Amino acid sequence: MSCTRMMWVLWLAVFIVRVPCRAASELSPARDAALHSPSSLQLEEAGQPLCGHPSQDIDYDADVDFVDYAQFSACMAEPSGLSCPCFDTDADTDVDLGDFVRFQIVFGWTVRQPANPSFEHAGGYGNAFAGWYQHGDVSVSETMAMHGAASAKVTGLSSSDWDLSGVWQRLAADPGDRWSASVWVGHSCTHPLSGATRAILNVEWHGRDGLIRYDSFIVADAATTCGGMAAIAPIAVGPAPEDTESLHLLLGVVQGPDDPPAEVFFDLVEFHPSDFDARQWEEFAGGRSLDFAGRSWRVKGPGPYAPGPNYYCDSEERVWVDCADGRLHLTVSSNGLDGKWCSTEVALSEPLGYGDYIVTTVGSLADAWDANMVLGLFLYQYVAYWEPANFWWNPPNESDVEYSRWGDPNELKTGQFAVQPYDFPSHRERFEITRGEEDLTSHAFRWLPDRVEFRVWRGGPDDEAPETLIHAWTYTGPNLPRPEQPRMHINFWHLGDSPWSWTNYEVVIAEFRFVGVGQTPPVIVNSR
Repeated sequence: MSCTRMMWVLWLAVFIVRVPCRAASELSPARDAALHSPSSLQLEEAGQPLCGHPSQDIDYDADVDFVDYAQFSACMAEPSGLSCPCFDTDADTDVDLGDFVRFQIVFGWTVRQPANPSFEHAGGYGNAFAGWYQHGDVSVSETMAMHGAASAKVTGLSSSDWDLSGVWQRLAADPGDRWSASVWVGHSCTHPLSGATRAILNVEWHGRDGLIRYDSFIVADAATTCGGMAAIAPIAVGPAPEDTESLHLLLGVVQGPDDPPAEVFFDLVEFHPSDFDARQWEEFAGGRSLDFAGRSWRVKGPGPYAPGPNYYCDSEERVWVDCADGRLHLTVSSNGLDGKWCSTEVALSEPLGYGDYIVTTVGSLADAWDANMVLGLFLYQYVAYWEPANFWWNPPNESDVEYSRWGDPNELKTGQFAVQPYDFPSHRERFEITRGEEDLTSHAFRWLPDRVEFRVWRGGPDDEAPETLIHAWTYTGPNLPRPEQPRMHINFWHLGDSPWSWTNYEVVIAEFRFVGVGQTPPVIVNSR
């Protein structure tokens, strides 16, 4: 393909409205403004259309912005609001997750990480996948998915000339940025890559005046074994050229002249800044680590961080492993001097991947604590960029087992299993649990490519049985954690400024056990 034609093909794009980044702290004022914006009824009475243009412009200010986003969130919680019909993009009489992922396309949030990287969320407005634009023959595959239930199937176009089918996203970028890209890719034995036809990963650098240049990487060709998926070794991308303002990440099939159309499958896209590994430890600045259950754990802090936000302390007086029986102790405690309260958190030094994560605690849980105390046992990966409007697809790869009354002294369901965002339908399961001061309780989630199996039972890790089971729940939705860098975290923290009773609290972890799942190691191939 000539450079001129390649550039023309890659220029096939849909304009996205740029929205200024807003800090997480601005969410509440924006939500408040949304609640005071003109309702659909007021607009209709004023002689204006029921909805703005595009249809999700609820405050009718000629763009779809953060105020509209906040109102959409309100409609998710209470779909009977006057303006909510404007958000019902699939016309099924409610405002749900399907409408939300379509709304993201109109919202046009300026992001720096690709959305929906495992292609689990269906798209709208002529696109097969939420967050991804497309050109040519693109569809959903449920037979070649490495993770979850779907992958992107891209079919070459039948032509006597070079042509391109593919999916792409626009991301914010700055001059000098460096990235690391990888993807799982495979092609059909029925319609394989042949001749000069190939699968590519392209990064286009765009400035104020348009395309500056593009970098192209072949990720599969006629020599690639058909019928399966392979992980592409990480590709170093960049530095971004001078005057870069954004980039387009494209996955596609370059169809050679007269070659039969090929079917190529993409899944589990990763596109991270080159310093992504280091960013996992920015909140662990004290550099302290400890050994527990035969593994190395890093201790969070010192400093003010989420969740909470709380002040996290990393000293041996706040979090430690006792010499007598090797148990891990986490505390929420006051320093007794200036009223500062310290919460605690530890994280495994290494990500373990798919498998069964089992944590055994000793003693009472949230039913015996202040109503604002929280114990979290969870998978988590620090995101490269904090973009609240982009959290609909679970960028942190977070799944949680948590114990708290969440500020309500009368709450009986103090246990919960969740996959983020927890407030999306079918993303959370709450249950009652009461344990005594000396009771052993095991909490587990078995993370697999197509589901997460949550369980909690009485006793140690070897005591799981129907008669000891307290509660179980299986999540099979679109926001399954992806096998990037989510690590096991354990934290003990509080809502508000302090525990209500101004009492120090301690939680004891008797054991952590990980049982890996038997999987064939991925085939790692190099891009060309």
